[in-house]
Amino acid sequence: MASAHAATLPAGFSITPNPASSIVHIAFTGYSGKVTIHIADINGKQLAEKKVVQANTSAPVQQAIDISPIANGVYLVTVTDENGNRQTGKLVIAR
Repeated sequence: MASAHAATLPAGFSITPNPASSIVHIAFTGYSGKVTIHIADINGKQLAEKKVVQANTSAPVQQAIDISPIANGVYLVTVTDENGNRQTGKLVIAR
């Protein structure tokens, strides 16, 4: 019998659209508990943060983030949960 606990699923996320201009959607699965999404420049300066409470489920969660105040460029998006699962991806903002 297969288990549906998040601990058995690989954590992952996607960023759409990418490149983005005003709103970006972060879809993630395999994370549990409190999830934090950070957007930072390549020097590590945090420009946006969104906290999400996710149930321990295999269903993907999608979160919209307004990036319109952030200048054009390349940024790092990091998704972290309370268990230490962490992944980073690249976001391009172009208008």
